[in-house]
Amino acid sequence: MGHRSGVNNSQSLCVGHTVTDPFSNQFGKGRIPPAKRLVGDYKTKIVLALSAALFIGSFVYLSYRYQTFLLYGGDFGDYVHLFSTTVHGTGFLQQAKFRAGLSSYWGAHFAVTLLGLVPVFALFQTPYTLLAAQSLALATSVSVLWAAARSQLADDRVAGLVVVSYALNPYLWSAWGNGFYEQAVLPALVFGTYYAYRKRSFYAFLGGVALIALTNEFATLMLGGFLAGLALVAFRRNRLRSEGRLFVICFAIVVAVKFVSGVVISYFNDTPGIPMASLAAPLAPVIEGPRTTVTTLLGTVVSNPDLLMELFTLSLSGKVLGLFFVLIPVFFVAALDETTLGALAPFLIFGWLFAGKSGYYQFAGHYPLYVLPFLYVGLIRVFDRLSVTIPSRELFARMTILVLVISAGVGIVALQGPFGLGEIKAPGERNRLVDDAIDTVPRDATLVTQNDVYPLVSARPTARYVAAPAQFERYQEEHGVVRPDYILVDHHSKFWSQKLTEGFGDRLGTEYGRYRAEGEIVLWKRGYSGPVQPLSNTTATNAD
Repeated sequence: MGHRSGVNNSQSLCVGHTVTDPFSNQFGKGRIPPAKRLVGDYKTKIVLALSAALFIGSFVYLSYRYQTFLLYGGDFGDYVHLFSTTVHGTGFLQQAKFRAGLSSYWGAHFAVTLLGLVPVFALFQTPYTLLAAQSLALATSVSVLWAAARSQLADDRVAGLVVVSYALNPYLWSAWGNGFYEQAVLPALVFGTYYAYRKRSFYAFLGGVALIALTNEFATLMLGGFLAGLALVAFRRNRLRSEGRLFVICFAIVVAVKFVSGVVISYFNDTPGIPMASLAAPLAPVIEGPRTTVTTLLGTVVSNPDLLMELFTLSLSGKVLGLFFVLIPVFFVAALDETTLGALAPFLIFGWLFAGKSGYYQFAGHYPLYVLPFLYVGLIRVFDRLSVTIPSRELFARMTILVLVISAGVGIVALQGPFGLGEIKAPGERNRLVDDAIDTVPRDATLVTQNDVYPLVSARPTARYVAAPAQFERYQEEHGVVRPDYILVDHHSKFWSQKLTEGFGDRLGTEYGRYRAEGEIVLWKRGYSGPVQPLSNTTATNAD
C-alpha cells in the first residue's frame, strides 16, 4: 500500500487547513478519493476481501458457539426473545428474564436502532439472523475505517496499517465473539460519521450523529465527548465561527436524545436508573434505594472527597492495566488526540469511579465497542498530524507482523485467552438430548429453562429463563407465581441448573412431575404424574 506521489500532508483535508462553512455547498471539495477509485482499486479490493473473510469466519464461529451452549440467555437469548415477541405481537421488545418492574428492553436501554432489524427478523425468524447481523456490522466497519483513514492520510500504507490494527484488535474480537449487541453498529457509524465530517457532508454528519445517539443512551456520553473534542479543535484553528451552528445542532441532538431516553426508560421501568449491583461497593452506604442516577452519583462523590479518593484507588492497578492494554494496539498515540480524550473521558469516569464490575475498566465483553471506534479516529488524526509514512513494502510487512504479535499478546495476557474469545468445545450427546427435549415441548406451550440453554428456545415468545433465584422471587412477588407448562433443566451446567432449580424449589416433584429424562437432562411437566420417558425415544411433537 504505497505512498501517493504528488500529495503531501499539507494538501490533505486536515481539520485545521480549510475554513469551510458547513452550511454552504462546499462539501466534498477536499482530497477525497473518487468513488470509482475508492471501490475499484486493488487496495480497496483487499480490504473488502478482508471484511468478507471476517464476516464469514465470525458468523461460522458464532454459530458454533450458539450450538455448543456458549452464548447465554442473559445477553444473546434476551435479544432473540425481544425481537420474537415484537414480531409476534406478544410484547414490545419484551425481556426474557424474570425481572421485577421491567417488561421491555427499553426499560433498561433506549436502543432505537434495534427497530431497524425487526423487519429482517420478521422475514428470517431464527437466532442466526442476529449472529449474521452482528458479523456484518463489524465486518463492514473495517471497510468504512479504510475509507475514513485513506481520505485523511497521505500514505496508503499507513491507512492500511490502521485497518490491520483495527481488524486484529483483540478487544474487537472479544466483543465480536459474545453474541449480539446493538453496540455492534457503533464502529461503522462512528467511522462513517467522521468521514462525513471530513467531507463536509452536513446532512450525512448529522444523520450519523443522530444514529450513534439513538443506538444506546450510554453512547450519547462518548458521542458528546467526541463532539466536544472536534469543537475544541475547530476553536483552536479559528473555524468555530463557520462550524458553530453545526456543533450547536449536534449537541442539541445529543441532549434531546438523552432527555427522551430518560423519559422512555422511566415509562418502561418502574425503578429506572443504575442498579446498585453495578456500582462499586463503597457507594452502597451512601446511596439510598435499589437504583440511582449519574447526576446523583456525581453530586455524591464531588461533595465527599474521601469517597472520591477511595473509589479512584479501588483496584487501581487493574484500572491502569486495563487502560494500558487497550491503548497498546493504537500505539498509545491515539490518546494524544482531543476527540479520543473527549470520548474516552466519560467511559473512564464511570468505569474508574462508579463501576462495580471490572468489565467496565478492563474493557471486557462488549464494552470496547463504545470506545474502540473513537480510539481509531484519534489514531488517524494523530498519524496525519505527525505526517507518518511507511516508505517501503518491507517495512509495511514488518509493521503488520508487529501488530499481529501485539494483538495476540494483548489478547492472551489481558483477556485470558486467544483474543479473549473464550471456550471452544465440540458438540456432543448433550446437544442431541437437549434438542430432543425441546422438540417435545409444543411451540405454543410456556417453557422456562436456564441461562445457557435458553438461547436454543429464545425464538419462542412463550419461553423464559431464570438467571438468579432472588431476582425470580422478586418478580413473583410483583406479578404472582410463575407456572409454566414445562421446565427444562440441564444438569451438565451445575452453575446455571442450580439457579433454575432453586428458583422453583420444592415445586419440582410436587406441582411438576418428571416427564422425560435422560442423562443430565430433565424435562418437568406441570401436573404430570406418569412414568418418566427417555428422551432418545422421543418423537418430536413440534420442532422449532
